[in-house]
Amino acid sequence: MKKDSTSLKSTKTSLPIKKVGITLRPNSPSIRPIYQKLVDALRSVGIKPFLEEQSATMLGYKDALSLEALLKEVDLLISIGGDGTLISLARNSYSSNIPILGIHTGHLGFLTTILPEDIEAMAKRLKTGEYELNEHMMLEGFIVREDKKTSKVHRSKKVYCLNEFLLGKKDYSMTDIKAYISSSKKDILCQKDSACKLINEYRLDSLLVATPTGSSAYNISAGGSVVYPYCKNILLTPVCAHSLTQRPLILDDSFYLAFKFNKDSCVVSDGQEKLEILKEEVFIVHSARHKAYLVNLGENYFDRLREKFGWGA
Repeated sequence: MKKDSTSLKSTKTSLPIKKVGITLRPNSPSIRPIYQKLVDALRSVGIKPFLEEQSATMLGYKDALSLEALLKEVDLLISIGGDGTLISLARNSYSSNIPILGIHTGHLGFLTTILPEDIEAMAKRLKTGEYELNEHMMLEGFIVREDKKTSKVHRSKKVYCLNEFLLGKKDYSMTDIKAYISSSKKDILCQKDSACKLINEYRLDSLLVATPTGSSAYNISAGGSVVYPYCKNILLTPVCAHSLTQRPLILDDSFYLAFKFNKDSCVVSDGQEKLEILKEEVFIVHSARHKAYLVNLGENYFDRLREKFGWGA
């Protein structure tokens, strides 16, 4: 594989891999031969594999570790499946800072770049530390609700995404979303201070709040811009807006955003995790503290764009 001279290296050092945790696409027992091929290849170069317990149950194996235990044990996480399997793993392993590599058995395979026939060569390079780690920003979101009697602000549990948050309706009617912006986390929580500004009042089916990594996913289908995945930006992309003047917007990742809804709504994280939001609640989004580190074995991002999207064909 040729080295990608256009990728940005993270500050995280690439080290020889000794232990690997493996997760599989759910409800896909047909993955077993690829999993076994991976295990054999890792063992042949002296890397110890561990299987995540839900994946083990799917294959009928008993020797496995919980994801929590894996994160304490391994140097690298490998997903076998499609991009969705890798994205789910990135969210579920958030804050561990353990690198992730995806073996592609899905459809598009934009993030899962390793094919089953490349497994043996991949294992050798992992053993010798011949790989790069690319840093991908993630987004953090949570719900706030002000107690009108005490004026105290209550927060929900935090949710994360590698690709995007989809803010939208619970029914079939359009939804109105007010978007606010601030450089201060304190100001964004109340949306009242002069430092907190109204960006837009959207009327649409839904609104995407995406990362540069997610810009080539749902975002591009909705007419949003493709952003180099190692940039630090937050993308706002309307989905089926009621007005032609509602256009995509790209922001710096230093901003804090708040979203108010005109009715009970929901937020979907990476198309996989749903969060209900009441009309009186506010959804806060900002750049997450921790990043996702994806293994790069020399793939060129722009080659991948042309291949997957047929650019120049």
